[in-house]
Amino acid sequence: MILWVLTNLKRRDFTVNAIAYSVREGELIDIVGGVRDIGSMLLRPVREVNLRNDPLRILRAFRLQAEYGFRFEEGLPKLLRKYRGLLRIGEEMRRILAASAGKVIRRMAEYEVLDVVLPEIKPMRGLPHFKFPVGSLLEHSLWTLEEVERYQPTREWEAKYLDEKLWLVKLAGLLHDVAKPQTLREEGNEVHFYGHDIIGARIVRKKTKDELRLSNDETKVISTIVRLHMRPHLLMGEPVLTRHAMWRLIRDSETNDGIASGGRQIDKLKRVRDSVYNLYEELQKPKLSRLVTGYDLIDMGLKPGPIFKKILGEVEELQVEGIITTREQALKYVKKKVDELKSSGRV
Repeated sequence: MILWVLTNLKRRDFTVNAIAYSVREGELIDIVGGVRDIGSMLLRPVREVNLRNDPLRILRAFRLQAEYGFRFEEGLPKLLRKYRGLLRIGEEMRRILAASAGKVIRRMAEYEVLDVVLPEIKPMRGLPHFKFPVGSLLEHSLWTLEEVERYQPTREWEAKYLDEKLWLVKLAGLLHDVAKPQTLREEGNEVHFYGHDIIGARIVRKKTKDELRLSNDETKVISTIVRLHMRPHLLMGEPVLTRHAMWRLIRDSETNDGIASGGRQIDKLKRVRDSVYNLYEELQKPKLSRLVTGYDLIDMGLKPGPIFKKILGEVEELQVEGIITTREQALKYVKKKVDELKSSGRV
């Protein structure tokens, strides 16, 4: 029995995980110095071959550092680089993000382990960010993840949301600009990334669903943040922040990726965030009563179809803005829309 235990300990990943306890003798079995390494907070592999045989242990090294603060033995980074090409993604990445991940993910990028876990970030290494003085696009994305970790919720419901989904928001922060390399366009002295938010959401949706094996809900959270992360910036640039524009953002998603930017713009983004949050909380009160229904549209000669959703949605938006407040106003607006559709031959 003791021989089996010793053999098993020699096959473990790191010395801190290679400690047993003898019930009969009432003492620890530590043949590789695990107790000493725990005392020194040192992460040291038991044997190099153990990492080669199970490359998932590479991610475990970063996870143990993220969760417990272990420092790497001097030779460990070389081994992590050596066997990163054999790596397969698992639960370890989720646990890294759920812990204090900023510095650890940055170290994974430094050792190019992150390139294996998320190969989509490779093109971001050599691409300047252009708009922010933080080096490459990858550096900006790493900085964004760290900003997500530093972010302090301002509302109770927001704190609850982040308590449950912070690791997803971190991953979204890391990947929010993933499509910029392929959408880069130079027009004179200006650089543009048209559609990088929409294309990025598609990339992230496929990555998280098919490769990271996240649930449908988790995939939706990340892809939605990536898809909408430019919206707060657009709102910030508007001379007047309308209820209509804020409502559309709330309708599309209950998340806000304004923390993906910073610098001189952060105060403006905070004002956008606070205004959107105020409206969101207002909308959590009893729902607006529907002033018109599909039956009204049928009475006006329309056949049920996609146009119903469009017209009723427009009425709801105008209700939110306070432009339409009565059924009479709503019916008048709908009748005008129906007449326009009929005169143009679209219905």
